[in-house]
Amino acid sequence: MREQSDRKFNRLLLVSTQVFICIATTAGCTSQQGYASAQSWQRSECNKLLDQSDRDRCMAKASMSYDDYKRESGKAR
Repeated sequence: MREQSDRKFNRLLLVSTQVFICIATTAGCTSQQGYASAQSWQRSECNKLLDQSDRDRCMAKASMSYDDYKRESGKAR
């Protein structure tokens, strides 16, 4: 059950980050700047989680470096 939840969260994080980057890019930001902004937003969302272990997992995933994100997004295609 937790694994399925993790997969859904990972997919949601990837899609929301990609959407945010697309929007930011059209506004004149670089992809890396867009990713940093999306990462900041995701951390804010993580802080809203009540369960500490869920919050910790969320924060760990929201702390993925831009280079790691690029590698992961390449695998998803």
